Amino acid sequence: MRYPLAGIYIATHVALGIAARRYHIIIPGFLVYQMWQLSNNKRVFIDQGRIEDGNSVEHTGHKLFQFACGILLGVVLFPPM
Repeated sequence: MRYPLAGIYIATHVALGIAARRYHIIIPGFLVYQMWQLSNNKRVFIDQGRIEDGNSVEHTGHKLFQFACGILLGVVLFPPM
């Protein structure tokens, strides 16, 4: 892993996906935020208070995949009643 806290970032994307199962407003918010980062070639590290140049379609795809996995996990954990 390139960053020592990469596991935390992955867990955050998955957790947001799980939460999006109940709070649907998270989905467009996450997508807009990721597209903003990609279009501006930025990577935001909120916990470290820094922004770096160097985003890519591949990196954004990984984050979207992690988020989608969280949504699917949320469907399994919280099926419709």
